[in-house]
Amino acid sequence: MKKFPKHVQIKIALGRAHKGQKHYSDAVEVFRGVLFLEPVHFQANYELAESLASLGEREEAMKQFGDLLKVAQSEQDRTSIQINLAFIHQDRQEFDKAVEILRKIVEKNPENDV
Repeated sequence: MKKFPKHVQIKIALGRAHKGQKHYSDAVEVFRGVLFLEPVHFQANYELAESLASLGEREEAMKQFGDLLKVAQSEQDRTSIQINLAFIHQDRQEFDKAVEILRKIVEKNPENDV
């Protein structure tokens, strides 16, 4: 990493590799480093939120996902974020909130009706 200290895509790939190995603390450190360089980098913010959730840092992950939801540009990104928020609510035993989020997703995507 010393040759290309600012090469964001390499750092994101490294963070994803840490996530793949379930080394979530290392992933969080890498993604925070990316965000130090590029604070509004959507993918780094998303990966950080997922890593935080995997670490059990649910409050921080929910805040991160909530902030991302405000700036998501595609419906696919918004849906992915909302699904992650629903999973966190489930982990917190907040099933009513999870169901509410998931129902809204289904309403927006009737082809996926269950």
